[in-house]
Amino acid sequence: MGLFNLFKKKKNQQPENTDEVFNRILLTVCGNNSNAAAELKSLNENVRDFAKTHPEYYEGWLTDSDDSEESLKRIGWIEILAKYGCAAMFDHSCDLEDFAYFTNGLVTVQSEKLGFSQEKLDGDGDITRWSEQLDEMWCEKGFCLGCIDIDSDSYLVFPIEISTLERLRELAKSINRRIDYAKNC
Repeated sequence: MGLFNLFKKKKNQQPENTDEVFNRILLTVCGNNSNAAAELKSLNENVRDFAKTHPEYYEGWLTDSDDSEESLKRIGWIEILAKYGCAAMFDHSCDLEDFAYFTNGLVTVQSEKLGFSQEKLDGDGDITRWSEQLDEMWCEKGFCLGCIDIDSDSYLVFPIEISTLERLRELAKSINRRIDYAKNC
């Protein structure tokens, strides 16, 4: 099979609605949290109304030239994940103290008893190194730190079962998005 054949849709394969697939991904990351599901539903029903009723989600994100529905959805998705403690967003230059504090605060880290001391992470490292170290610590419990590519130099990370991350990677790939281990982002 040639390289370009990899990008062609298979015959009889129905293209999936991108929003539906991304919602499945987000609900999986949120452990099917009913409050997050309700907000996602509201966001998808009318993006502009959602943005008007949740202006706090969009502060500091938008420019006058970029208030497209796609941008509003993407920002809404990120903020919903953060609001419900499903994921944390870090700038590429995040320090270890913030990384440890916010990662330890995530719902799955707490519910699955994945908490860690920042002293166990390389003080001279960066997010990819710390993510790799968490994967090593969490491996015996079957968890890792995943990352959703949000088209920026920031990281949107979330703890997830390794087998589930593999499924999410494939789902994301089906809609031309990228989800991977945070250590690879």
